Amino acid sequence: MILNDEQQQAVNDLAAVAALHKTLKVELQEEFDRMYQERSQEVQTRRSALARYCRDLGVPKRRIGLALGTQDFRTVQALLGDERSIKADETQGTVTITLSPGGDVATFAMSTYIVNSQALTGEATLNLLGDEWMAATEDELDLAVERAIFGDTPDEALKEKFLAATVSG
Repeated sequence: MILNDEQQQAVNDLAAVAALHKTLKVELQEEFDRMYQERSQEVQTRRSALARYCRDLGVPKRRIGLALGTQDFRTVQALLGDERSIKADETQGTVTITLSPGGDVATFAMSTYIVNSQALTGEATLNLLGDEWMAATEDELDLAVERAIFGDTPDEALKEKFLAATVSG
């Protein structure tokens, strides 16, 4: 069928508006996806922080899972991670103890943490071998942390923090 000029113009206008609609839909979807990712990340960060706060208050993991809407223990474990951040008094410095998801590697991030009159700064790692925690390497800091927790004269504060971080709630 041959269209007259007015019909052809109307069809051309319709095609242009349809193309504009398609472009707008793609652009808005991309903008929505970006905004969703940003806001979702903010909410997930807050959710994780609140879940860890509940755990630190002594709320059982089962109750935390129920508050999150799940009964899957692995979901709760993944959300909580096994991270504990402990601030010592100002004269002793700070240490953050992070456990691997399997609970067999402990990483210590230390900021001028004083152990037996020795200032430890940096990152140390202990590995669980069987039922014994040992320095991951022969690195001086790894060995110093192992001695500080399990040596003949352990640093009781660090040992207590380590045990608190490694005992599941």
